[in-house]
Amino acid sequence: MAVTSSTTSAAFFANAFSPLMPIKQFGIFAGVIIPVNYFLVVMFFPPATIFYERSIEGRISKCWNKMRGQEDVVKEQKP
Repeated sequence: MAVTSSTTSAAFFANAFSPLMPIKQFGIFAGVIIPVNYFLVVMFFPPATIFYERSIEGRISKCWNKMRGQEDVVKEQKP
């Protein structure tokens, strides 16, 4: 993922040499935003997944089962 993000970013940065101002600005914007996206995915997604599994997952399942009229068939959460 790091390799594809860096090569895509480099390809967009190549547009910075365009004589057309909108193409140049878009190339710089996209070249900056792709590494930012990679950083956010690497740094934000794992903690968000852990938070979801520890705090939210069981509650949503219990609510959903109550709304459907089923018994609690939710796996036990670890302390």
